[in-house]
Amino acid sequence: MDYTSIVLSAYNAIKDYGSAATIQVSTKATYNPSTDAHASAATNYPTYALIRNYTENEVNRTDLIKAGDKEMIIPAYGLPRLDTQPGKIHIRVYQGGRTWQTINVKTVEPGGTAILFKLQARG
Repeated sequence: MDYTSIVLSAYNAIKDYGSAATIQVSTKATYNPSTDAHASAATNYPTYALIRNYTENEVNRTDLIKAGDKEMIIPAYGLPRLDTQPGKIHIRVYQGGRTWQTINVKTVEPGGTAILFKLQARG
């Protein structure tokens, strides 16, 4: 099945009902001994996000979700895979004048096609 239209529909729905955001994907700094420096690269991607508070039950159920964390639902349209390199990339979300660090990424991907990313964000 071709999920192209679903990917675009998800993007448009989140654009209509969410808020503007920027996803910054940074590679983990690597050490270059010849220059004695650490190098990393960051790329910004404009997008949209639906943001919700975790429920008290979700916060109390696990030590991974802390009070104040948010779930951000981000359309995959126009973004690289955010879940492919855990520990090798850092993901930040800039939204509404705030900076959020991504703690966890889950992908909604029927048939192997990423439609949405669900980010656990802490700011």
